[in-house]
Amino acid sequence: MKKINSLIDSYTVRKDTLALENLNRVEYLKKKINVSKQYLQKLRIETREIKFESKKTEISLFKHIKPKLCAELKLHCAQLSYLIEKPNSTVCRQVAYIKSELKKLESKKRKNISFYR
Repeated sequence: MKKINSLIDSYTVRKDTLALENLNRVEYLKKKINVSKQYLQKLRIETREIKFESKKTEISLFKHIKPKLCAELKLHCAQLSYLIEKPNSTVCRQVAYIKSELKKLESKKRKNISFYR
């Protein structure tokens, strides 16, 4: 578990160093996506190689640590998608785009309402 904790620590350090670089928003998100993918892959490799001391540590890894990394990856992908797809025109069109995207999200939420509850 020490290897996994050091891996997570190095991931947070890497994320923080990316924040210090002077990048535009799109490039910053692309780099964060790449870093997240790299560390998820490293985490997969580490979990295959290590033997867990107890079931608690294994559950902790798959219930807390890995989902956090996956959620960050999904968040960055969604942010990048939004920045790339949003219209660069009038404010009215941007508001209409945001409203349509929110409707799509609400539709997904309604389909999976039992999960949300």
